Amino acid sequence: MNTSIASDQLSIIDDGIFAGGLGTSACDEEGTPSQRTPVIKNGILSSFIYDCHTAGKENRESTGNAVRASYTSTPSIGIRNLIIEHPSSDIIGETMDGVIVNTIIGAHTANPISGDFSVEARNSFEISNGQIASPIRSMMISGNIFELLKNIDGIGKDVRKVGNVITPR
Repeated sequence: MNTSIASDQLSIIDDGIFAGGLGTSACDEEGTPSQRTPVIKNGILSSFIYDCHTAGKENRESTGNAVRASYTSTPSIGIRNLIIEHPSSDIIGETMDGVIVNTIIGAHTANPISGDFSVEARNSFEISNGQIASPIRSMMISGNIFELLKNIDGIGKDVRKVGNVITPR
């Protein structure tokens, strides 16, 4: 907590009161009022998200992050509206030699402890001299999510909402 874990321009917020968000409501599934919780602020880990049970175990207050899969399930910790913020840039135009990856398969296989991952990139294209060039048939990407967070140096200008995740792409 309160240490640098990401690029100093990256912020990640869980916002239960985000206007028009799929996870927006007055309160979470335990009746705790919804709030905006900065998880990472300018690269610094500033908070975890809690439901009443986990908050009690750590002698903290709930952040209003109790969610249910259905009315028959018990509440557990989950995101409400996860918002990723970073100054935008012209990712393609600023890249002389690289790859743009639009989708990945296998993210669920990442190791949550070590942060290591290996995924298949789909719908990917080469970038050459700031222009999208030829498509790539198939490609594997491997790395470490903790290192990846520290090395972010640009995020696109257009915002995409996928479920309750709001992110530039």
